[in-house]
Amino acid sequence: MKYSKLVVAGVYALCDPVTFEPRYIGKSINCEKRYWEHINGAQKANHHNQYLARVLKKMDWKPRLLILEHGLPESELLALEMDWIAYGRRVGWRLTNMTEGGEGVSGAKPTALTRAKIGAGNRGKKMSDEAKAKLREAHLGMKASDAARAKMSASRTGIKHTAQARANMSAAQQARVVSEEVRAAASAKQRAAWVLRRERGVSDVTRARMSASQKARTDRPPGEPWSPERHAKYGEEEKAKRSEAQRLRWQDWREENGIPDTISREELIRLYVDEAFSLKEIGVLCGRGGNWVGSQLKRYGIPTSVGRTNAQKEIAKARRQNESIKGK
Repeated sequence: MKYSKLVVAGVYALCDPVTFEPRYIGKSINCEKRYWEHINGAQKANHHNQYLARVLKKMDWKPRLLILEHGLPESELLALEMDWIAYGRRVGWRLTNMTEGGEGVSGAKPTALTRAKIGAGNRGKKMSDEAKAKLREAHLGMKASDAARAKMSASRTGIKHTAQARANMSAAQQARVVSEEVRAAASAKQRAAWVLRRERGVSDVTRARMSASQKARTDRPPGEPWSPERHAKYGEEEKAKRSEAQRLRWQDWREENGIPDTISREELIRLYVDEAFSLKEIGVLCGRGGNWVGSQLKRYGIPTSVGRTNAQKEIAKARRQNESIKGK
């Protein structure tokens, strides 16, 4: 549904786009919005006037909207609608109105008791799958205007869920059972998104925005300690949890790819001391980085500044040359 922001209250006519003959007369506090409601209702086969629906279909859903009366109070619209319908029939307009007009309660608002009765009558009813499908199809492609978004945001701003509401939402989420197919599809989608992101890289504008966002999260000037609340949120216990989670993720990845979790002291001495492999070369063999190899040397008490004989240096030089020749 799409209509202008200008709200025109009055009596309107839906006219033939070719002959400009009025085929329906109505009244509304927002004539253009009512125009689109007629078209949408006819297209979805739930319009209250089947004769008008057939006429709109013949017009290819593009009738002309003619404002007959406007700038009048709502109390006068019902009588004016009846006058125009009577006039149209006198002059020979082929109107599709099923009554003489004047029906409806324009501008009326139901009382609290009426609202309660309507709510009680609808409570517990479940929509059929067919009705859900129709409702979904009707809303596909519809986008709220900026003004509507602003109103929805303002109505939700400041609302805080109660403890009971949060507990109910938590229980509902925990009770959800996600099938393996859905998990696999979500995982594949996430991996594809990360691959695409690595290929595209991060622009300078995005980096600046990320930096500003991170700086805005801190509630302290540079050099000052964290506030007690933030320190409690990101304290040593939280850091330890995140570190352990990261370690377990890397461990799972190494197990999936057949990469050893550690290297023995004897193997490290053979590669680093006896055969004069560099930290980078050992890291490539173990599927790790040079920093990890350095941590293993420190773990076993092997000095990183170990002296190598000329023979060991010649062996390492010859090995690198052979690898270079094989690579070509």
